[in-house]
Amino acid sequence: MQYYVGVRVEYDPLIRFVKTKEPIGHKNHWAIISTEFGDDMAKIVVESVEEAKCHRKTDYHLIRLANPEDFDKLKKYKADENDALNIIKKKVEEHKLQMKVFRAHYLFDKTKLLFFFYSENRVDFRELVKDLAGSFRTRIELRQVGPRDTTKMEGGLGVCGMEVCCHRMRVNFDAVTMKAAKDQNLSMNVNKISGICGRLLCCLTHENQMYNLLIKDFPRVESMIRVTAEFVDKDLPIENGPSEYKAIVKDFNVIKGTVLVRLETDSFLEIPLSAIKK
Repeated sequence: MQYYVGVRVEYDPLIRFVKTKEPIGHKNHWAIISTEFGDDMAKIVVESVEEAKCHRKTDYHLIRLANPEDFDKLKKYKADENDALNIIKKKVEEHKLQMKVFRAHYLFDKTKLLFFFYSENRVDFRELVKDLAGSFRTRIELRQVGPRDTTKMEGGLGVCGMEVCCHRMRVNFDAVTMKAAKDQNLSMNVNKISGICGRLLCCLTHENQMYNLLIKDFPRVESMIRVTAEFVDKDLPIENGPSEYKAIVKDFNVIKGTVLVRLETDSFLEIPLSAIKK
């Protein structure tokens, strides 16, 4: 029977399920896997599942579990990667290239050195690679990534004060549109609804389904509703006054579960959704 185990490589926060012949229950262990770039070390974050139950298969496969010698190599690679990153940054300045190199990564046994960089435009780095070949005795590959992928790999704090969703949740990117912001009654100012990557906030899409579900319970703006009297004037006994008041909906807050209304007296009042008579 074929099994799949969830792993994560250092340069990609996304969990990938790789093939393994036997079930592995060593969560938080490390393993040697095959990737699109070559053999590499990865951390096991999800225990084995049967092939029929795995819905996120990849062409990667698990070669073997890591041993103490592999961890010794990994520590050395980390130091070498920092040196490599410093070297390429200096070379980029010398070649006057408009690119930001933010990650260096050695594959297992140093068969290849990966550099990840961000640039708004295409970069001709052929001369840079020739220059780097004299500094490193291994194959070199430069990978250009977009602003969202850069943030996904590097992480950081979002405007909410928490770690950015793309790095913390390790998900694929979904299309984010202004319609999601409109559905959630948010500002149409792009700067106010953009993340640290400069693109629209991923959470707009993550939360949109719940907003569309909750918003069905709210009355339309400018519609006429009836409000229970106890929420309008708590000092007035209900038996001495009307049991309900007419009001016009001016706004609502899905998160708070409240509705802003204008009463017949032209006064405004924020009431809970439960105050509206059906």
